[in-house]
Amino acid sequence: MFPRVYIFCVALGVAVLVAVTLIPVPPFKANAARISCAGRQLLFESKQKQLSMDTPYDVVAFGNSRILGVGEQELDMPDVHYFNMAVGGTSFRQSVAMLEMVARQGKAPKVAILSFDHVSLIYAQLPYEYPLPPERWRLLAGDLGGLFSGPYVVGPDWRKFRQRLFVDEPGFLARTLNFYILRDRLLMWLGDRDTPCGIAWRPDGSRQSSAVPSADLYGAPVPHPPLYDDRYPLLEHDLDRLAAIQQAAGTRIVVYESPVYPPFADYANPRLNPEMSGQRERLFAGCKARGLDCHPSPLIPGTAEDGFWPDAVHAPAKPLGRWVAQLVRPYFKSN
Repeated sequence: MFPRVYIFCVALGVAVLVAVTLIPVPPFKANAARISCAGRQLLFESKQKQLSMDTPYDVVAFGNSRILGVGEQELDMPDVHYFNMAVGGTSFRQSVAMLEMVARQGKAPKVAILSFDHVSLIYAQLPYEYPLPPERWRLLAGDLGGLFSGPYVVGPDWRKFRQRLFVDEPGFLARTLNFYILRDRLLMWLGDRDTPCGIAWRPDGSRQSSAVPSADLYGAPVPHPPLYDDRYPLLEHDLDRLAAIQQAAGTRIVVYESPVYPPFADYANPRLNPEMSGQRERLFAGCKARGLDCHPSPLIPGTAEDGFWPDAVHAPAKPLGRWVAQLVRPYFKSN
């Protein structure tokens, strides 16, 4: 009896995985309210599908919640075709993977703007969960090659990569094998367009803040958390991937280190340990060597006119959008 039950459960799990990967998602603009409620994986797929259906954009933003608030309104470049591909809770490595997928579809933008999390946040090097296998396994194979050729790889990096393959990857697969994702795929087509969690989403892929602080950090004191480190042995590999896209597709790659609340920057920057300050140096040296347009984090104060900082790591969207426009405008001389 037990073997039959076991075989049935395995077969059912495989069937769910197949259904999850085969049932298409609608493009983002078709039902942004419902899609935005469905979680990171489906949000990635819907935004990617939107880009695959539209004519290539002039500017596409990649990143996480730190750039998600920058929409057409904040960019204020009316003649520029813009889409925000960012998804909250994801890393710079995920952004590189998404840009690669867009480029392979023949939809690479004229300018790709990528947010690189301030090094004190140890966020840029986090692993990617999307795309689904087997495409994700192809990326992992590329990472393996990057470790062999990387100039800053040491023994612990190999142990961490083994954990990524044999611990993290089964966990990602297990999270894919669930009926909730299958349900959400169906609801993305059938669900109510007035879903509460989607009210602040806009057709250009950006998300408008639902809370407007009346003072920086809502009047709370500047946080002084302990600062940790985390290695990024594949940084040069990821920059090589961006340089390959720039060369093959003609996309201009613009990378900027995400700003943090100025008093927090004053606290964090002098206290960065050698590993994290070294990553910042490697980022800018690597960009320069590869012809990528990379910029350190700007100083963005909170004001009543432009908006205040809701926390120490999310800049107000209006001045951030204005600064992003300054980075991309040179590539559109007429704007």
